[in-house]
Amino acid sequence: MRIWSYDLIPVLPKKQLMAMRYELGDIIKQYPNITHGLVKFANNYDVKYLYSYFEDVLDELDKRNINHTEKYDTEIYKTVNQKTKFQFNYLNLYN
Repeated sequence: MRIWSYDLIPVLPKKQLMAMRYELGDIIKQYPNITHGLVKFANNYDVKYLYSYFEDVLDELDKRNINHTEKYDTEIYKTVNQKTKFQFNYLNLYN
């Protein structure tokens, strides 16, 4: 797994851009228990930041007219909402 720099998104070849979309989805699904050495730093950030980056990749796919499945994108969106609600409820238990 690897996450490319934001500045490289516009110049990534199609296959790498598509692969990054799936890798970001996998990272979001594993959050906050990411163990892969190259991306475990993502545990230090809120899942909303990962999703924002995921959306940037989707925007680039749309700009290039590259088809991507809405079903997968929706699945990732729902996963982020579940994880965010859990974090929100967890924080409110101690306030």
